[in-house]
Amino acid sequence: MRRLKDLLSDSNVRRRIRQARGIFLGLDFDGTLAPLRLRPCDAVLPEGVLVLLRRLARTSDIRVVLISGRGLADLKKKVPVPEAWFSGSHGLQFHVQGRTTSVRVSGKGTLALRRLERTLRARIGKIPGVIFESKGPAFAVHYRMTEGAVRKQVVSVLEEALADVRAGVGIKGGRGKEVAEFLVDVVGDKGGALRKLLARWRRKEILPVFIGDDLTDETAFREVNRLGGISVLVGEREGASAARYALSDPQAVARFLGDLDAWRGRMPDPSKTRRAR
Repeated sequence: MRRLKDLLSDSNVRRRIRQARGIFLGLDFDGTLAPLRLRPCDAVLPEGVLVLLRRLARTSDIRVVLISGRGLADLKKKVPVPEAWFSGSHGLQFHVQGRTTSVRVSGKGTLALRRLERTLRARIGKIPGVIFESKGPAFAVHYRMTEGAVRKQVVSVLEEALADVRAGVGIKGGRGKEVAEFLVDVVGDKGGALRKLLARWRRKEILPVFIGDDLTDETAFREVNRLGGISVLVGEREGASAARYALSDPQAVARFLGDLDAWRGRMPDPSKTRRAR
């Protein structure tokens, strides 16, 4: 696996951020802004990070965007920043400028998803340490609190379900950090969500940034790379990543947000600079 550049120590990143006319700041939540917890409901955004996000979101040349696998309502509750834009359920739900929308999903796909969730709950739902998270057009099965033979049993059942999904039943799915996620098979992922939201911000010379920690963030990394932006992986992961920069943990993410706030705060308005010439 290639070694990623450290975001905090790269002088080129600082230069690009200071020179950009606008920063599209895309952020995952779990494992990125907030440390991972055994139970997803226990994840909490640190108070200092919340203060930084609110300040950045009120800056005219920065667009703070949360793109998460969490359901939209849950994500907005976890990150109470009114000025931010949100995408939940891996690009199937959106909240932008006070308006909430969802990607249209087929009734057939929704029925298949609910049927699969009932089946999995019946097979592994009562196993201690297994947590189901329902989120509209998707659901997740967390098994972070299982171990040993029990974990092997859970993973086997989930792998079987993922194989069926790949065979084509109107649903798609994937693995993350000790979690399996299933959603209605429509065109939607974090990369697509980032692309749609970036198009909504009608501003020229935007530098897109996306920071995430899991396999589901790879589509967003690839989209940011395609646009010439800054893609950042948080933490360590087995296997390759499309990200080009790294941050060690959510604490390092907080330090970067503080740096971003300072760098942009000292930057002159490019339009005024041009008029003065």
